[in-house]
Amino acid sequence: MDCLSYLPEELIDGVCEYIPDRDGLDDLRLCCKRLYSKTQHEFDVRHFSVVQCMLTPGSLQKLIDLSRNERVSRVIQEVRLFIVNFDEWARCEVGQDIWDRWHIHTLRGAFSTTELDMMKSQVLGEQDKTTRKKIRRQQRRMHSRHMHEHNRLRNTSADVELLAEALKNLPSLHTIHSASKFHFSNPPLGARQIFRDIGTWPRIGTSSRIGTIHSIYVVLGALLRSKVSIRSLGLWAQPGEDIEAVPNVPLSRRRQRNSVPRKTFTECQIVDLDLSQIRDLSFEIAGHFAFRPYSTVYANPPSWFLVLAPRLPHLRSLNFDAEHSETMNAFLKMLASDEHIFPRLRSLRLVCLSSPNTYFGILLKRLAPTLQHLEIRDPLPRVAIQHQPWLPILTELPQIVSASCTFRRRLSINYNEVFIESIKGDTPAEFQEILATHMRDTSEEYRA
Repeated sequence: MDCLSYLPEELIDGVCEYIPDRDGLDDLRLCCKRLYSKTQHEFDVRHFSVVQCMLTPGSLQKLIDLSRNERVSRVIQEVRLFIVNFDEWARCEVGQDIWDRWHIHTLRGAFSTTELDMMKSQVLGEQDKTTRKKIRRQQRRMHSRHMHEHNRLRNTSADVELLAEALKNLPSLHTIHSASKFHFSNPPLGARQIFRDIGTWPRIGTSSRIGTIHSIYVVLGALLRSKVSIRSLGLWAQPGEDIEAVPNVPLSRRRQRNSVPRKTFTECQIVDLDLSQIRDLSFEIAGHFAFRPYSTVYANPPSWFLVLAPRLPHLRSLNFDAEHSETMNAFLKMLASDEHIFPRLRSLRLVCLSSPNTYFGILLKRLAPTLQHLEIRDPLPRVAIQHQPWLPILTELPQIVSASCTFRRRLSINYNEVFIESIKGDTPAEFQEILATHMRDTSEEYRA
C-alpha cells in the first residue's frame, strides 16, 4: 500500500474506478495521508456525481452550498429533484405508531443502530404519557412549520430562483431528472433533518389540491433562467386532471387547485427554451395513488407536452412510462400523427403498452429510418415476445438491431421478479435473420 501511495494521482484514480463500493474507497483513503489526498477526486465523484434534492427551502439551499464549492461543483453531473408535500391532513398522523416492524426495517439502511435506539427511546422509552404527548406536539408543530415554509416557497416562486442559482454554478451538469421515489439508505439533501423534526420521512408527491405540473414547470423555469444546456431530461407527474388543466398565462399568484404562480413558468415560455442539446427524454406519469385516485383518463396529451415535443429535434432516446394503457394510447396517437416530432429517434422504451394498438404500428413505421432499439415493459397481453402482435412490424424496420420485452411479477411487498426476453443482433441484417427464425417457429407452433 505504501508503494501505491507514490503513484501519480491520475493512475490512482484509474485504480479507484475498479473499487466497487464506497466503503472500499473509504477504507483505502484511511490507509495513509498521501493516499487520502490523492483519492479526493474519486471520492467526490462517488459521492457527488448524482445529487438528490427536494423542492424545499432547506434542501435547495444545501444544493446551492454544494454548487458554490469549487471542488464539488466540478463533479456534479446529475441533479434529481423530488416534489414533496406537507399536507395539513397528514399532520394528525405525525407521532402515531411509527415504530412498527416495517418502519424499523426501512430505517436500518439510513441510520445506525445507535441513532435508531436513541430516536426510538424518545418515543417508546421509559417516559410517561405526558412526555410522549409533548414529543408528539413538537413533531406536529415542526410539521406545520415545514408546511408553511414549503407553501411560501411555492407561492413566491422562490423555488425556481433557488434552483436556477444552483444550476448556474454546475459546469459538468448534463442531466436533470424529476424522480418519484428515493431509497432510505440514500435520501435527498435535507431529508434526514425533516425526519428528525417530524419523526417520519417527507411524502414524495402532491395532494389533490396541488398539481404536479408545478414541479415540471419549476424544472423548465430553472432551465430558462440559468441558460444551462443539458443532454438528458426526466419529467415525472402523478395521474389526474391537474397535469392537464394549466392556464397558458397564469394571472394570479394565489395557490388554487390548478394554478401555477406567475413568476414560476408559463406555457408560452416553452418556445424560449434552448432544448437543442437534449438527447434523452424520460417522461413518467405514475405515482402514489393514495394521494390522488386515478379517476380521469387522458383523452389527449397535456397541452404543454404538445408544445415541448417539437422543441426536441435531436432527441435520440425516449422513455415513456404511463402505468395506464389509455394514457399510453393517447401519447402514441400524438407521436404517430406528427412527423416533425422526434425525427431522429433511435431508442424507444414504453411501459404498459396494450395490444392491439394501431398507433404503435404507425409510430414504428414513421421511425423506421432511424429506430435501432425497442423495449416494451409490462406489455398487454402478457405473452412471450415471439407471440407479441406487433412483432411482424419489425420486419419493416431496416435499422433495428434489438427488441426486448420485460415482465415483472410481484413476489412480495419489496421484491419483484423480472423476466427479460430479447431479440438482438450485431447488425440489422443479423437481427432480421433471428427475427425470421422466431416468426417461423411461431407459425409452425400454431400449425401444430
